[in-house]
Amino acid sequence: MRIASRLIAERGFNAVSMVQIGDAAGISGAAVYRHFTNKQDLLAQIVIPPAAHILHGARKAIADIEDPREVLETLVAFHTVRITRAIAAMQVYFRCADSLTERDRDRLDDIADSYYDLWVEPVLQLRPDMDRPAALLAVHAVLRIFAITPDERRSMTDGARGRLTATLARGALDALTAKPQNP
Repeated sequence: MRIASRLIAERGFNAVSMVQIGDAAGISGAAVYRHFTNKQDLLAQIVIPPAAHILHGARKAIADIEDPREVLETLVAFHTVRITRAIAAMQVYFRCADSLTERDRDRLDDIADSYYDLWVEPVLQLRPDMDRPAALLAVHAVLRIFAITPDERRSMTDGARGRLTATLARGALDALTAKPQNP
């Protein structure tokens, strides 16, 4: 799955065949078909389980927190760790979600909507000046800043990556909680 994730993230869904995935994994293309019905099934297995795992983990992380700022702080910390671990699957998601079957796209959209809602609710509590669409847009923007490509991550030292992640986390929290300024 990691090999398939990497290849699809790098080349795109339509540019990678099951035979190429098998070759890269050291097995035949036919062997890949023993595990997946077709390439769309493989794609669904690359993106849906990690997304569901992230949603479950986020819910668990904030389950006992009532303060909306603390909820967002926890979500930001959770997201920065989890998304960097699942970066290849997330890159595939951003790049190839339209190649999923309609059923799998709906499943993934439901998971994503639930994840966004975890963020939107505390934003609305902290930012009464925002309506739901504005809060959702802010959450989408903040979450996308963490979607650094695997190649960009590899090109950074651990220290530089850590500093950038900390800066992005602070910026994400500030973007979601800052009081509006008068023009």
